[in-house]
Amino acid sequence: MTLSPSSFVLCLCTLALLCQMTPGIPITQSSDQGSAFRPPAIPLFTTDPYMQTWMRADTLTEDAVRHWDGVKREMQGLVRVDGETFSFLGNCTNIAPSSPGPVTTTENTDVSPGSCDIANFADVSWNTCNEICYGYPDCAAFVMRQDGGNHTTCFLKSCAKPLIPSGNHQANVLTGSHENFCFQPATQTSLTVSPTQTAVVFTVASKIQLNLTFTSTMYATDYVRLSRPVYYATINWQSIDDKAHAVQVYFDASAEHAVNTMDEVVTWSSWSHGSLNGVQIGTVSQNVLGFAADQCNINWGYLHLTAAPELSTGNATVTAGSVAASRLAFNSTGQLFNSKNNATDQPPRPAIQDLPGLSVSFSFSASSTQGVAVALMAYDDIDSVYYFGSKYKAFWTTVYDSIQDALVNASTNAEYDYVISTSTKVDNFVWSTTSAKGGEKYATVASLAYRQTLAATKLVWNSDRQVMWNFLKEISTNGDMQTMDVVYPASPMMLYTNPILLRDLLIPVLVFANNETWHTFTNPFSPHQLGTYPLANATTAEQEPMPMENTGNMFLMLAGIVQRDIDHDTSFFYPHFWPLLTSWADYLIDTLPFPGNQLCTDDFEGLLANNTNLAAKGIVALQAFGELCTAAGAGNCSFYMTKAKQFADTWVQYAYDNTTQPPHYRLSDNMPGTWSIKYNLVWQKLLQLDAPFDWEKVAGLDTQYYLTKMNQYGPPLDERHTYVKLDWLSWAATMAENDQFNTFFDPIYDFLNVTPDRVPMTDLYDTISAHASMMPTGFIARPVVGAVFAKMLTV
Repeated sequence: MTLSPSSFVLCLCTLALLCQMTPGIPITQSSDQGSAFRPPAIPLFTTDPYMQTWMRADTLTEDAVRHWDGVKREMQGLVRVDGETFSFLGNCTNIAPSSPGPVTTTENTDVSPGSCDIANFADVSWNTCNEICYGYPDCAAFVMRQDGGNHTTCFLKSCAKPLIPSGNHQANVLTGSHENFCFQPATQTSLTVSPTQTAVVFTVASKIQLNLTFTSTMYATDYVRLSRPVYYATINWQSIDDKAHAVQVYFDASAEHAVNTMDEVVTWSSWSHGSLNGVQIGTVSQNVLGFAADQCNINWGYLHLTAAPELSTGNATVTAGSVAASRLAFNSTGQLFNSKNNATDQPPRPAIQDLPGLSVSFSFSASSTQGVAVALMAYDDIDSVYYFGSKYKAFWTTVYDSIQDALVNASTNAEYDYVISTSTKVDNFVWSTTSAKGGEKYATVASLAYRQTLAATKLVWNSDRQVMWNFLKEISTNGDMQTMDVVYPASPMMLYTNPILLRDLLIPVLVFANNETWHTFTNPFSPHQLGTYPLANATTAEQEPMPMENTGNMFLMLAGIVQRDIDHDTSFFYPHFWPLLTSWADYLIDTLPFPGNQLCTDDFEGLLANNTNLAAKGIVALQAFGELCTAAGAGNCSFYMTKAKQFADTWVQYAYDNTTQPPHYRLSDNMPGTWSIKYNLVWQKLLQLDAPFDWEKVAGLDTQYYLTKMNQYGPPLDERHTYVKLDWLSWAATMAENDQFNTFFDPIYDFLNVTPDRVPMTDLYDTISAHASMMPTGFIARPVVGAVFAKMLTV
């Protein structure tokens, strides 16, 4: 079978198709369902590489809202019923002290120099430094350094030891307690996590039921809404005791969402636009696209919060300033704190100092038995990415002139009804199709993976070429941008929902490799990445050396795009990039079938020569290149497919091992008695290729061997460790016969359901202990979990 247009399989999920789907059952965790699924972390607003808010607990009131890396990004939700306040989001509120707290002071001493630093401030007094430290719950000590003259620097520390002798330093270890206020939690009774929404139900004081729904427009075929950084928090309440109640609802988001470090100075203001009154907060410096890293947050652009009067039945008020003051005022009066009349709660100030933020409250008539409150949060990043000399804005800016315009549109009844209807259809479509293909455990994992995959991407408008491009952040293993061996496992999700998203991720890589930027790329194989997100500025020397890995990835994904695209289009790479791609195919021919001592995507395993799984990728990729050649109408296509078949025959001869039973294929050609999961072979099945391998013989033999290596949570990646990659295990399941799919896949569900590590879905875990590997921040929240959609690409 070839990839010619006449033999393509069309399976593009359009919104028109979504509208025809019947409702399915989302992931649900209820208080009366002891065996229901428990996601390791609950996604809230999780929409792009920076807007990543998660709850690392069973309920929304057990912990603070956090970024994917565990750093706090506070959001607080409160409800006041007949004068009594309950929390439905977030836990305790830290209160800024009004005077210095007790400390143990040691002169000429530092606290753990060079580590556990929270923030530092120049030329602040001892009292101010003390109060800032006592006002921040993670601060355990502060150090005052004399810098000469009347100049000092205050260092806040999250640790209190070791104490190290150091001239002109004064160590101050806190001996008192941080003052905080903990609201009584509402009783969470159910949790539903679906691809575009997270819905939570509470009972409050046996008086009302409160439904909280986070909705993000993560629609793979609707580029404007997918890129529009507007998020809905819908709060519905109704009486459950047949009585009217005086109800007020509160929601806030702190300045932590708009800073990278807590010593950054923020400012805030209010605005009015059309029917909306809103507030915004951001750094004073506004160094747009000023830095790039992995475990970091955006510190340019502005966080916005507003209420939607058209959608809400309560009277809304918004304010900006101290979130502690607003929460305590709401607790006492049901109203927000008016910072305008308070001299101490004024901008600008460091985010760590009496944490500022944005707040909204809704008040309902005391005679009400039900109500609706809709808060809209948005983040305008000004510019989204830098690409070799150009700054590109998010794609939504091609439709809206400002974030306020986008918010006004999002707040209308017509738009809200469309969003909720479409989210329901998308969620039901993903559930119904995945559960039909692989069962409810598979659908549960796929529903979690959908949002996590898209949330690592950013659609932008390339104003130089007047086209849409897509960019991706690797997340947690480093901050690389367009990492080819991360895009590769993520690709099945995009191929299933909309291959254009994948195409627009690969084109910027091809443009760079084709020397259409200011940098001359000189490697004879595919690049590894474009830079560190959001800055595409990598040189050839900065590429991680994965020659066969990334070249094979490129060909396999290009073939997948052409196969799944509704028009089977080849014009995005042919003829423009064809000479480049042909040179890469020739590179594969020169280096197959025995790859040299090089890295593969599992680079944490180290270098390995004659890696059979890597060779399998290169061989199937060479076949895919031949199919691309045929589909594009280029010449000499059979040459590449003949070479692929020859290499496959050699691979089978040298990789085959019967020194341990049952027979299987080795980890490396020259390592008898070894084994590994040959997950790269799955692409022959996904692309429905009749060659280069005898599928039944090779895949059938090897997957049967994996069954002999099963632990409680699946087989390991290979014999060297007990951990497995979640993405590659899902591909091993897809390689297996249909009646064995769940034997391989269901352990992934079981792992996620019991792991003690409450982090966004990891893709590297121990198959015996169910611990996430590379903790605390490695291999979590990554888009590679889109790999689980590979099963959906099979016939």
